[in-house]
Amino acid sequence: MKRIKGNVVEILAPDTVLIEVAFVGKFNSSDLPDIVKVRFSELSPPYPKHLQPEQVIEALNGSILGAYVSANINGPDSHGIFTGKISREEPAFRGKRRFQ
Repeated sequence: MKRIKGNVVEILAPDTVLIEVAFVGKFNSSDLPDIVKVRFSELSPPYPKHLQPEQVIEALNGSILGAYVSANINGPDSHGIFTGKISREEPAFRGKRRFQ
């Protein structure tokens, strides 16, 4: 299993996205292309399951398109598509906020 991080550049299907790889885990081989196609088995945060495929794509466009994500992916299938879990990386805020 490989660990990657990067930006989601396109939603291809209700369960498939393109990720522009910015980071590959140091214990992984770095033989990945710059942009990988990932079919996710799990998405965090999840989207509602009762939506039609077109609505799922719209929901993903609003939630993860352009977002920085991390993914644990397995090797590619016969079509070159990786599978795995995708998690959105939210910026962590440290300290107190000051209002002016």
